[in-house]
Amino acid sequence: TAGEPAPPAAQAPAKPRRVQVVPPRVIERAHPIFPPQARRLNKAVTVTVKVLVGTDGRVREAELVSKPVGFGVDEAALRAARQARYEPATADGKPIAQWTTIVMRFEP
Repeated sequence: TAGEPAPPAAQAPAKPRRVQVVPPRVIERAHPIFPPQARRLNKAVTVTVKVLVGTDGRVREAELVSKPVGFGVDEAALRAARQARYEPATADGKPIAQWTTIVMRFEP
């Protein structure tokens, strides 16, 4: 009708902003020690460990991802994973905590 203001135009939904995430990067790798009882098997073993890297680049948590090997290998892998140091992950340039995966190969 004449004289009435037009209804407000519908606003387009805001586009979600993309966050630039950079994963953690190893700066100091710890080398696991192949336990003597496992070395006697004379067999190479691969262990996968998931670690939570804190905003300071230190490992906050470590979990075994691969099937347990036994003979002290799993504990050696977790110990080495906890000793590694990282450049922390970042989101838009700010440090964030983030999980990453490490694969370790033990050879006799």
